[in-house]
Amino acid sequence: MRYQHQVGLAWFLLCVATGSFSAAGTTLTHQYKPGETFTYELITDISTTATETGGEGGGKGKGKPPAAGRQIDENQIQVLTLLVSVEKVSDEGVADLKLTIRRVRSAMDTPTNGRVSFDTEQTDTVIDSKNIPAQRNAENCRQMLGISWNLQIDRLGKISGLKPTPGKEGKPGPNGQPLLGPDGMREISSQFFTPLTDMEVESGTKWSRKSATKTPY
Repeated sequence: MRYQHQVGLAWFLLCVATGSFSAAGTTLTHQYKPGETFTYELITDISTTATETGGEGGGKGKGKPPAAGRQIDENQIQVLTLLVSVEKVSDEGVADLKLTIRRVRSAMDTPTNGRVSFDTEQTDTVIDSKNIPAQRNAENCRQMLGISWNLQIDRLGKISGLKPTPGKEGKPGPNGQPLLGPDGMREISSQFFTPLTDMEVESGTKWSRKSATKTPY
């Protein structure tokens, strides 16, 4: 299976178009089978704007250049490929899942170095040591590769029990914290486990769900 989302405000408009239902209607549920696996691709579009300054406290008579005031824009497209494994399913239909980041691709438009890109599957890629944005982009991709976590999901798509997989939390980022912590893992997971309605539905029934999502990075 392949899905595509953008990090931001996600709207779910779900419609039951096919299938056979009883006259009284049917309640839809997620149904997983132990041992099955599938892949998910999350595409994230990130835009960053910053204002360049001439140094802290810049200004005449302070020994530092004045603030430059130049606006710096960076646009990045990041693609995460995740493997989802179903480890077990309870009698109540609650599935224990394991998610692992198997591939990271990133392309970034920078004001000084143009477009820089990196793909963790292209292991022979050589990055110019003087190209700082390219170095940073490649390192972030490498740090996310292999990060894994476990969670439970019920029949209506509610997530619970999320925990990083021991030993697979990922390398620390620049601030010493994991580049993708539990909050980020939860935000990624909520992007593709479609929340279902608990009402009875018939062919043609429509309903909507709104999910506000923050970037996990």
